[in-house]
This record gives sequence, structure tokens and C-alpha cells, in this order.
Amino acid sequence: MSDKKMKKGTKIALCVVAAVVVLLAVVIIRYFTTIHAAEDVVYEYYSKTADGITVSPLESGGVFIDSPSTGKAVIYYPGCKVEYTSYIPFCYELAKQGYDVFIPTVKLNFALFDKMRGQEFLDSYDYDTWILMGHSMGGIAIASLAEAVGDKVQGLVLLGAHGPADLTGTNIKTLVMYGSEDGVVQRKQLPAGREKLAKPGNYHELEIEGANHAGWAHYGSQAMDGEAFISREEQFKQGIEAITALF
Repeated sequence: MSDKKMKKGTKIALCVVAAVVVLLAVVIIRYFTTIHAAEDVVYEYYSKTADGITVSPLESGGVFIDSPSTGKAVIYYPGCKVEYTSYIPFCYELAKQGYDVFIPTVKLNFALFDKMRGQEFLDSYDYDTWILMGHSMGGIAIASLAEAVGDKVQGLVLLGAHGPADLTGTNIKTLVMYGSEDGVVQRKQLPAGREKLAKPGNYHELEIEGANHAGWAHYGSQAMDGEAFISREEQFKQGIEAITALF
């Protein structure tokens, strides 16, 4: 083969590689910048004045829902590529039950990249009871935070999620909730969680009949999810009743 043909072949190969790299970059950027946007209703909560509850931005990114109570707090991690404000309505209902709630932003809307994000609040605020809570991938990520901080927190709540953490050496109470119509939660991972997410007697699980995966927030529907046959409000109600009964 002549040098001219070799050079031409090399140029073609380099062009193909460059095109593939550019295409992959575009796909990756698009993946991480396309999110499940919050429905408009969530922004009404910033101006609500009833119930003695206020909703305000966090300086470090995210939102703080301040209840009249000062004894209990929740740190809530959002699901994968879900806009954090989508969870304000559910967390507002929690605040009605006396829980202050921190919903932080996470890197690239991907909580697994920011597992220790909630450490900031544990270090900066003093509450009698701390509950770590997360939806979907946010639940997987916040279970890792629970494992890291141990008995500094009293509870872990996973919504439509499983957890890879081992909490059997702690006194943390764990509540796992998912809907019967949830098409996203990895059900095959749930049995392992029953063994490791809490020591005997501290693990609790609830399947809500008619609920689905996206019903824990206000961001519309989600691919692979089932169709709920109870209202989002009913899903909130049953979930919050289980949380308040345990904590």
C-alpha cells in the first residue's frame, strides 16, 4: 500500500473516531441536561401562608420547607433527573405533620453523584430526630448516606427504591414504600434490602395498592411506569400516614 493511501485511510479513520466521540458527547450532554420538569403547581407553594409553613430557597441549592415544629427534620433526595421542586407538595404535607424538610439539589440531577450532599444539613442543624428520605435513585443514594452516618440519624424512608446499604449495625428504622403499579422500582432487589436495611424489628415495608412510581411527586408520567388507579393525593396520604406512624 502506498504512503498516500495509508495517509488517506488514517485520515478517514480519525474522522470516524472524531465523529463518534462528538456523537457520544452530544448524547451524554443531552442525557444529563434533559430532566423531568416540575409541574407548575409546585411554584404556588412558595407563596402559601396557611398552616404556619414557609417554603424558601436554600443558599446552597434546593429548598427548605419550615414547619412550626422544631424537633424533627427530613433530608429528601430527588429521583434521577427529576427537578427537585417536584417534591415540594409531598414534603409540604410532611411539614403539616411537624417535619422541617430539606430538599437539596444534587450534581447533574443525579443523586448517585452526590451521595453525601445531606451531610451539610446534619452538620449545620440540631434536631432531635433526623429522617433520610429519597425517591427512586435518590433513595439508593441516600441509603448510602445513612450507612455513612449511622446512628446520627433515626430513620430512612425509601419511596419506589431499594437500598444497597448495610444498616444492621445501627438503630435506624427503615421504611420502604412502593406502589402496586410501580413499573420502575427494581422489585428483585427488595429481598436483599429486607435483610440489610435494618436490624431485625426495624425494617418496615408497605405496598400501596393502586399507586405508581411517579405518584410521589409532581413531574408528570415516567417511562416504564404503570398507570395509577388512585389519586396522587391518596398516595401522599397513605405514605405520610405510614411515616408518621413509624416516627
